[in-house]
Amino acid sequence: MELVKGSKGRMRQTLGLALIVKNEENEIKQCIEACKGVDQISVVDTGSHDKTVDILREMGIKRLSVGEFNWPAPPDYTGVDFSAARNKSFDLLNTDWILFMDADERPDKGAIAALKYAIDTVAPEIDVVNCVLYDNCGGKFPREKAFRNNSNMYFAGRIHEARYTPYAAFTPSPPIMIQYQPRPNTARDLAILREELAADPNDLRLQYLAVREYFAVVDLPSAIYWGERFRRNSRKLGKFTQHYPDALHSTAWAYLNMAGAGQTTEIERAKELLLECLGFNADFKEAAKMLSAICGSEGNVLNQQRWQEFSEGAANRGLPFLKKDKAY
Repeated sequence: MELVKGSKGRMRQTLGLALIVKNEENEIKQCIEACKGVDQISVVDTGSHDKTVDILREMGIKRLSVGEFNWPAPPDYTGVDFSAARNKSFDLLNTDWILFMDADERPDKGAIAALKYAIDTVAPEIDVVNCVLYDNCGGKFPREKAFRNNSNMYFAGRIHEARYTPYAAFTPSPPIMIQYQPRPNTARDLAILREELAADPNDLRLQYLAVREYFAVVDLPSAIYWGERFRRNSRKLGKFTQHYPDALHSTAWAYLNMAGAGQTTEIERAKELLLECLGFNADFKEAAKMLSAICGSEGNVLNQQRWQEFSEGAANRGLPFLKKDKAY
């Protein structure tokens, strides 16, 4: 570590950038250049057959892993494990903090400087700094993008990798913004997720991911099955993660889309789940908007207005995913 001039002796925290890539010749250079100011850079290549590795070497990237992960081409996902590759990218760094990104992500101007200031000034008990990812279509959500480099930061899960050990997080204000390009990988994600569920069907994390993935491909019966199973197991175990209201909301939406003309069972179940969702997190804007829409379709104008007003005062605080504004 180094001393910052004028910092009254406070030690400067070093920041590393960790990337995993495959066939990113059109993205990798711009990504790294957008992260100017980090102290170290590591890249794990998972089997590129374009110019990605050549570009990295031309840029002088020394902490580079090539050949250890050679993932097959789709639809063969044998051995694909994003956590293993991500953890390897962490191992290649010896900085105090690590920012992990994908090649299609771009920190806003000033974001790296803001992140470096944040890690220099956060309390010692903080080991995660949240950033906000956003796209060009209005979608945005908070993500734990920067971690202290310690033994507790390793990720788990072959797909949708993340750290699932408890941690203390800090969200700067104004937020540190990172732009990304959504890439649909549903076939890959579902294939890997099915394998993981077959091995451990009672894992709450996998059940939650199943709700999201099946809803994304409009397999509504499967989304409902895993949503109800996730809810039931969460209540049985007394474990209510930050994803609990999001899972209930997605399950309710699936019920509504399954409801046929004149059928009320699915609609009533959707209302029950949405009310439970808001009981868990009363700041869930989309859940309140959905209840307003349901009341409107039932001709209950008073409750429609009440839930609409409720939604206008909600801000999605405490939710892991801020959904795009949708019409219900």
